[in-house]
Amino acid sequence: KVTADTAMRHTTVYACVNVKAQGISSVPFTLYEKTDNGRQKATKHPLYKLFTGNVNPLMSSVTWRELVVQDLELRGTHYSQVIRNNGGQIVAIYPLLHDSMNITVKIGNNNIPIIEYRYTPMNGQARKFRNEDILKIVGLPSSNGIIGVTPITQNATSIALAIQTETFGNKFFSNGANGSGILSTDGSLTTEAGERLRTQFGEKYQGLSNSKKPILLEQGLKWQPITISNNDSQFLETRGYQKADIASIFRVSPHLINDLSKATFSNIEHLGIEHVKYCLMPVGVKIESSINTQLLSEKEQETYYMEFNFDALMRGDFESRMKGYDTAVKGSIMTPNEVRNKENLPTETSGDKLMMQTSYNTLENIEKGVPIA
Repeated sequence: KVTADTAMRHTTVYACVNVKAQGISSVPFTLYEKTDNGRQKATKHPLYKLFTGNVNPLMSSVTWRELVVQDLELRGTHYSQVIRNNGGQIVAIYPLLHDSMNITVKIGNNNIPIIEYRYTPMNGQARKFRNEDILKIVGLPSSNGIIGVTPITQNATSIALAIQTETFGNKFFSNGANGSGILSTDGSLTTEAGERLRTQFGEKYQGLSNSKKPILLEQGLKWQPITISNNDSQFLETRGYQKADIASIFRVSPHLINDLSKATFSNIEHLGIEHVKYCLMPVGVKIESSINTQLLSEKEQETYYMEFNFDALMRGDFESRMKGYDTAVKGSIMTPNEVRNKENLPTETSGDKLMMQTSYNTLENIEKGVPIA
């Protein structure tokens, strides 16, 4: 049976989950406050410190986000316990084990359905949580929309084939790259003698340490190999296909898991940008939305919101960035200081004002020598 734990032992599954988890955890995750001039970091709000520092005394926000992505990619849903002080402010967030959580939907006041969480940790006593005490983040939703589809279960056949292929290769090479075969004789053997011969032959000639040993047979015994070569069984092709197949499950570009067969010098940058747009951003939006709607009150949602800043991952090469900045500054889209902030450069005292390119003039005025207005 393929489970989240057994799937993670396969190199491609591990690589895909690791790429997405580290991608999301490395992106700045900030609480913003809406202002008349746009927005600013909400540094005085309790959630700002939690998600830019530690979500609890034992865990950083970076580690918590990696756990969230692991749960979404392997189990479909993530649960965290929300701790509040006497004033109702959130002071800590603790991740919970997915497999220890049981959800029940009940009808509450005014016939409004409510979710009841029952959590039973390993070797612990079961306890119930109120809906407001749990942060639930759903990946691809199931048919009920309450929990997420488990990716590993939905794709168990494909992942099992990849695991079996890897297991076959491991056994094949641990046996010295020698296949199985038949021991035959013109005479007859008792059942006891046959089993003893099988055991002794295996102990003497099977395994990597016994590979390439000459086989010594007596009493008319003959050895006949019955293996098919890896070329004939397309072993390498199968492994390559399974690697791409699993990458497609997690929407990870193959070049990020060391498969460069489709990557070229001309497209590698765009492959990286597409990874951010179509692989990381959808996960980030789910996390943002869950936190905004579950950890912020309706009144707070009018002013505050959480957001990932994917700009750093979306940046192209230096020449492309400079051309884009040049157009933005000359077109009064960005100030020089906004550009400098994006490049992690100190601001200048005269760089907070929008600028406009004023050197344009009509051909008619140029011919007449009319100066620029």
